[in-house]
Amino acid sequence: MIIFTPDAANTISREDGPVENLTTFIFLATAVTGIILTPKQTIGKKAIAAISAVSFLAFLSEISFGERLLELEMPHAGGKQLDGVQDLLHMLQKILIVNYKYHPNETSIVAITLLIASTGLVYTKRKQLGRLNSYLKKLKIRSLLISAIALAALSQLLDLNIIILRNGRLLEEALELTFSLCLALAVLKAKQINSGFPRNG
Repeated sequence: MIIFTPDAANTISREDGPVENLTTFIFLATAVTGIILTPKQTIGKKAIAAISAVSFLAFLSEISFGERLLELEMPHAGGKQLDGVQDLLHMLQKILIVNYKYHPNETSIVAITLLIASTGLVYTKRKQLGRLNSYLKKLKIRSLLISAIALAALSQLLDLNIIILRNGRLLEEALELTFSLCLALAVLKAKQINSGFPRNG
């Protein structure tokens, strides 16, 4: 990212810029492809449906759920307009910061409690997660989805300014673009794998 001047980086990564528009198109194409190509009664049906749903949600988030296109009035919370999934994270971050400023002990206890509860939930669901891991491995899309999750997490850390880098906005858009590509490849890979399995009936 250091090869771009600040002006070039801003142009490429701006709102409704080329990178964001390409990402939006890939999300939509992945969702539509998943809906059209979802095979019936094969091992990849649930995976493709889930990826398609995530892609469509990401597409809606990229277009602000139609707020600018349809001139919709979006809800506000915490002084911020909620027109994307990332806005919910910004709202939660703001709530956490404000509460920690005035109630540090209570906020810390709540945060630790939520962390412990999340860890406990993962532990209780370990068998289901193990089956999910085997299922994704069988479809040969496990690595793609793990990469997608990591890319999405990194992009949000940049968006929340938890990680601050030069040309961070451009890197964030590049991560989201790569995330969309991972989802698209996962749909195509799952379709390719389960196309070799005969449909029931």
